[in-house]
Amino acid sequence: MALYLSRRTIITTLIVGCLYIFYPSCIPSEKLKKWERDGRYVQYGQYDIFYHDSLAENVNKGNEVTLMVHGFPTSSYDWHKISEGIRMNIGRIVAIDMLGFGFSDKPRNINYTVPLQADIHENVLQQLNITQVHIIAHDLGDTVALELLRRFNQRQLNRENNFLVIKSLALLNGGLFPKIYKPRQIQNLLVAPYFRDILPRLMNYYQFRYSFSAILGKKYDFTSQEAIDIWLQVSHKNGILNLPNILGYLQERQVHGENWLAGMQKNDMPIIFIYGPEDPINPPSVVDAFKETVARVECVVLENIGHYPQLEDPYNVLQNYLRFRKSFQ
Repeated sequence: MALYLSRRTIITTLIVGCLYIFYPSCIPSEKLKKWERDGRYVQYGQYDIFYHDSLAENVNKGNEVTLMVHGFPTSSYDWHKISEGIRMNIGRIVAIDMLGFGFSDKPRNINYTVPLQADIHENVLQQLNITQVHIIAHDLGDTVALELLRRFNQRQLNRENNFLVIKSLALLNGGLFPKIYKPRQIQNLLVAPYFRDILPRLMNYYQFRYSFSAILGKKYDFTSQEAIDIWLQVSHKNGILNLPNILGYLQERQVHGENWLAGMQKNDMPIIFIYGPEDPINPPSVVDAFKETVARVECVVLENIGHYPQLEDPYNVLQNYLRFRKSFQ
């Protein structure tokens, strides 16, 4: 027997569906608006890549910069709470939105890989005539930073032109150790067959905020405006639909993780690990694993902090990073 739906039922269903997907009408904060206004774009092939460069503001001119590499699923805006402190105390900063993230272009149906994101960082830095960097990275950015380090080590080994010299490395919470890393259930679902094409279309602000707050420290006051700003960055240019493709980096870590970690053992550059232990994705055993892998690493544990130390405890992240940089300069 054919199913009959009244006009009223159809209209009600459509209204409820639209409310679920589009409510609330998210308004960006003034801080996010300023971050976008102060940024610039550079071309990578056919794509526009958004970046921040303090040189664009005519301050702290110099070729040696602090390169800030963000994580998944967010953007360079992750660094807005500490970027000014680094600029004022150390010098020039550059923060890039990876392809598929933030204000950068978000093409569909391309293979978002760690090497691709590393290529983009190298290309943007070359266009800005930057040849020396101190890297601070988080989450997926940790993996991109280690790929940049692997390339740097290889160029040194082959006595090639080292067009990008890495001077130091600061890593925040990230899936550095595949055997310890625990992806969230939502991440597993987003890459699973039958779910990868459907789930992104069903995600909305409320569901996103609930999932995101679960990886933060319990004492952190995750405000609705902060959640809205992050959601706007993720959903900009329909970026939410790209999440399954971008999450391919989880498999890349399984395949190449050991080689990326080995890169830190092949030089003597200063390395610091700033870690929030209330991180369900990277449990506290990651600290011991890091010390065993790279004996010289300095590990700083920020109590009551979760997966996003630079957002949850910007003061202590900044102070520890400034101390780290001044320790060898």
